[in-house]
Amino acid sequence: MKRLYGVQRFYRRFRDLIHEAGRFTVVGLTGVVITDGGANLLRYDAGLDRFTAVAIATLVATAVSFVASRYWTFRGRQRTGLRRETVLFCVANGIGIAISEGCVWLVSAVGWEGKLSYNIALAGGIALATLFRYWSYKKWVWPRGARRGALSALARADAGQQDRDLRHAA
Repeated sequence: MKRLYGVQRFYRRFRDLIHEAGRFTVVGLTGVVITDGGANLLRYDAGLDRFTAVAIATLVATAVSFVASRYWTFRGRQRTGLRRETVLFCVANGIGIAISEGCVWLVSAVGWEGKLSYNIALAGGIALATLFRYWSYKKWVWPRGARRGALSALARADAGQQDRDLRHAA
């Protein structure tokens, strides 16, 4: 019975994180399915070249991931503006791609050219990039509401300055 109480206490303490991470995982897996399935459909059914097929599928998956992350995964977090969130989301994804590519490059640079080493590097890169994305989305793209007060103060100061400018111009 004591063990059950400990599990319940753990769950209550980390409930929001567990749910958010679960939604992040669903969105990420959906992005993988869209990228992989879309690239194959575009390549083999639509007849596009491999690079165009991957580029289009990746762009669609990124757009779907952004919308799902903004309105589902991180729905309870602060909104700081669509343009800002979009730019930061794309920057975080670009860094994530660099992390994944860097892991593959590193394995190649040390001379490990086999299929197993490539796939281990690829999986490791995806894992590290995923952790980075989750952290960066929480930290910069959709921060906790606690910062809302600071941002609201900035918005109020900006609005106050605009009011003063309008009164001064009149």
